[in-house]
Amino acid sequence: MTKIDKALSLALTGHDGQYRKYSKLPYVFHPIEVATLLSSVGFKDEDIISGAICHDLLEDTGVPFSLLKEQIGEIAAQYVASLTFKKGCGLTKQEYLDGFHKLDINVHAIKIADRICNIRDFQRFDNQKAAQ
Repeated sequence: MTKIDKALSLALTGHDGQYRKYSKLPYVFHPIEVATLLSSVGFKDEDIISGAICHDLLEDTGVPFSLLKEQIGEIAAQYVASLTFKKGCGLTKQEYLDGFHKLDINVHAIKIADRICNIRDFQRFDNQKAAQ
């Protein structure tokens, strides 16, 4: 299995039973959309794509960092950890955000793709709501 295959397997298992807040689609569609967006604009590296697929696992599921690292490797797991804010980590949300600019450009790319996909999800929800 490739890193991407392992990332997909982790995301499918970790997000099982979770749904997007507005669209009510299975949650796993979101990280796959993030990875697809990055790939469509030229990001092909397995670490970036794997990190994108797993970007919400540490924050939203019980998947531990050690399993993430074992399955998708140190670099991709660090991307995910960099994107994760955990309450009780010793930082406020603002302190976490203040240090975000110092992170690897690939972490920023994943975060931007995540935000774009969130906006798309809101738009789909608004369009569905308007059609009702």
